[in-house]
Amino acid sequence: MLNHVQTNLEESKAQEIAKLQNSLQEMQSKFEETNALLIKERENVKKVVEEAPPVVQETQVIVEDTQKIETLTAEIESLKVRKLSHRRSNLLLGKPYFKDASLSIQNASFKV
Repeated sequence: MLNHVQTNLEESKAQEIAKLQNSLQEMQSKFEETNALLIKERENVKKVVEEAPPVVQETQVIVEDTQKIETLTAEIESLKVRKLSHRRSNLLLGKPYFKDASLSIQNASFKV
């Protein structure tokens, strides 16, 4: 009877070892499949990145700032011309020119 129990125990161990080996082989196979899929996915991503057109980002802020600067520059030039014209008119009419008036124009704030 002891021999029979020992034989059953050895058979059970052998069956369990076989099951574990099969499970291990299945896991190794799944691992290899997953690894192959990852390699293919990396290659596909590389191809997509290489074939993709370059991304060009435009910044409108610079254009808007340039337009504001041009508008303000034109307004400043217009004010200078008006100031010079006003000064000439006053000189022709014999009116004195006051520098304090020009300071008030320089200190005025303009909204754009």
